[in-house]
Amino acid sequence: MLALLYLLLCGLVGWSALRRLPAWERLLWSWPLGLILLPTLTFMLALWTGSHTLALALGVGLAVVGIGVGYREPLKALGDLRQCPSDAWALLGSCLPWWGFTAWVGPRLLFVNDVGDLVAGWRIVWADWAVHARSSTFFAAQTQFNLNNPLFAGIEFRYPYISAYLSSLLQRLGLSVAESLVWPTLILLALLPALLLVTGRQLGLNRAAAVLAVYLFLGAGGAGIAEFWADLAQGRWFWQAGPFAPRLYTDMEPWANWPNSRIWFMNFVSAQFLPQRAFLAGIPLALFVLYLWRSRSLRRRWLAGSCLGLLPLVHTHSYIAIGFVTAVVAAADLLQCCEIRSYLERYFGLGPLKSEAAPLRQILRELLSFFVPAVVLGFGLLFGLVFNPSDAGSFVRWIPGWLPDHSQATTPLSFLVFWGRNLGVMLVLALLAYRHLSGYWLAAWLLFITCNLISFQPWHWDNMKLLTYSYLIWAWSVAALLTAAWRWRRLWLVAPLVALSLGAGWLDITSVAIASRQPITLVPAAGIEFAEAVAAATPADAIILTAPTHDHPVSVLSGRPLYMGYPGWLWAYGIDYWEREQTISRFYSEMSDLSDAIRYIAVTPAEQRFNPTPELSALPLVVDLKGYRLYQARE
Repeated sequence: MLALLYLLLCGLVGWSALRRLPAWERLLWSWPLGLILLPTLTFMLALWTGSHTLALALGVGLAVVGIGVGYREPLKALGDLRQCPSDAWALLGSCLPWWGFTAWVGPRLLFVNDVGDLVAGWRIVWADWAVHARSSTFFAAQTQFNLNNPLFAGIEFRYPYISAYLSSLLQRLGLSVAESLVWPTLILLALLPALLLVTGRQLGLNRAAAVLAVYLFLGAGGAGIAEFWADLAQGRWFWQAGPFAPRLYTDMEPWANWPNSRIWFMNFVSAQFLPQRAFLAGIPLALFVLYLWRSRSLRRRWLAGSCLGLLPLVHTHSYIAIGFVTAVVAAADLLQCCEIRSYLERYFGLGPLKSEAAPLRQILRELLSFFVPAVVLGFGLLFGLVFNPSDAGSFVRWIPGWLPDHSQATTPLSFLVFWGRNLGVMLVLALLAYRHLSGYWLAAWLLFITCNLISFQPWHWDNMKLLTYSYLIWAWSVAALLTAAWRWRRLWLVAPLVALSLGAGWLDITSVAIASRQPITLVPAAGIEFAEAVAAATPADAIILTAPTHDHPVSVLSGRPLYMGYPGWLWAYGIDYWEREQTISRFYSEMSDLSDAIRYIAVTPAEQRFNPTPELSALPLVVDLKGYRLYQARE
């Protein structure tokens, strides 16, 4: 009950903060922004006070006071909701199919089944949500606030914290681990198409184009649709066609005799918005920045810049992408101002001066009101809490060609083959849509080129998080192009292009819905009991040695810091874990000495893969439960 009230309070915070927006658009933005603003405030208060409980109380108190001070205006604005929004049919057309998907898949993303196992309804959620549970339970278990790394004890935890911190607050207010992860996800998933629609409308798209853009973006898929028809020709439906039934047509092996034809550009819903909770929290804030920042109001520009400045705490890649896009569009705006256009026309003969061009002083004032908070706040949070500049060498690298370890893009032809198969018909349509949203279109292509030259993560595939924003802008531009072709009576051309653009992605979304009926066990019932017993028997700061597996019950559910977590996560975060990995392997196989920092040792089926019968009888046995044991290494 307390957790539900907190979620409602988040919505009220967002509603109260967004004055002077149209009532229905204010309603759509209020909950996603509130789910970011209130946990961010609480996080900063915890950082300042050192106490989660005090920070939670102060955050709630400040939110209630803020809502109460201006309660008359929010109550008056609620009356405006009685008027049907002008885009009501467009909203319903965008959201109704998506709401059905969300209602079916959302509750099945992570839950405890009838036999007591913690299970995941999608295999990428099974892989990724274990680390979200790890981070959130670590914050929830702390008695005093600290930023020690929950996956690699002894170093500082640098990460976009807010989605994990929100779940930790919900756990403190009574939700289970699974519920604390699922409930915010359900809210953000349900509102995502509506936010995409209103942002597209704000950028100048008509209703039909804005609706089509929602489907193009959420249904992103490449040339894998051709494999669907090949499967049908062999009598196989997509839910029968692959070893991991159902098959994904945006994640496919190369064509025979065609190097560099592997499909890596996975559908955003199945590969990012469902499993990557930080991205799902970051994209509404990123969309809100795009929604506001073209406003002539300096107050709205400042609000947009402040929201961009908060993005490093929510999703760092969204901060980089939106910062890049707005910088390019700002440069295009400067080239259109009266003074610069006159100079270019006079000395270079470039284009006539537009009568509606704004003066340079006005443009600079608008840009400064946006970029000053975006840069000052954003860089402060990025380098102060999220990213260590000394790790830049393992993150930012010059590597031409996306996924060079896999794609072997050694020639222009192989590069075109790779992107032709990964993007399909969208690659051609995005090139043809240059007349629509031209400044954003240019920014999208420059971001695309940058991501094909520079890697921003140790795992090159993570550039996909930046490429998502290129595709989003392409979806808006292409939707405008296709609706214009529709008005030109080119239905015979538009329909197959839309089908080819949507086919593979929406098949994958359907595959997610089908796969959710056969969930995968993340932690068995005995492991859940063991994690609860470990949490009850050990101090919150006790470092525990476990096997470095992603689904270890101590890692997922106990909230205790680990000597070393799953290597795949550590590598993606740029952490050098090799020495500790060797120490763990030697200990469980040879019973060698351990670091003095380790206070407890877990022996579960995961550790028994190293040694079926580890000899630890000389150590005090703290927990012994159904084949899961915890020993005390030191006082």
